[in-house]
Amino acid sequence: MHDSNVLIRRILESEWQIYKELRLTALKLAPEAFGAKYEDAIKRLDSDWILQTQSFSKGTDSINFLAFVNDQPLGMVSCYIKERAEMFQMWVDPSVRGLGIGKELVTQLKHWVKRTGAPYLFASVYKTNTAAFRLYNHLGFLQVGDTSIEIHLSCRL
Repeated sequence: MHDSNVLIRRILESEWQIYKELRLTALKLAPEAFGAKYEDAIKRLDSDWILQTQSFSKGTDSINFLAFVNDQPLGMVSCYIKERAEMFQMWVDPSVRGLGIGKELVTQLKHWVKRTGAPYLFASVYKTNTAAFRLYNHLGFLQVGDTSIEIHLSCRL
């Protein structure tokens, strides 16, 4: 990481409003990158955001990492472990892209997933999202399948 004012850490239970704002901003600025829609997410009750943040902050089968740049939350990545570890909601604000924040978010997530004992981390990326595909490929993800719109990736931990 080139910027000493960057901090990557697990979300705190009290940060549900930060999570909500980041998620809504990501959906608004990059609707083509996510399966969820801004119009649906904006209708979620605060209690839903609170419950999801509690799960991310305390759970052993889910997590969210936040990226702060100069104390401003400007990126995140999440993961659920059900039958397998699945990365989702990866997003970095366009104003700070190119600083290595995406790489650091995914690297921190990979370390956490490895500690859970999961052998692989899976992700899906829309075929039109070439920047995300390049990042994941650079971080060791290999293509394991695809559909007409998505590429499915896996990274051995």
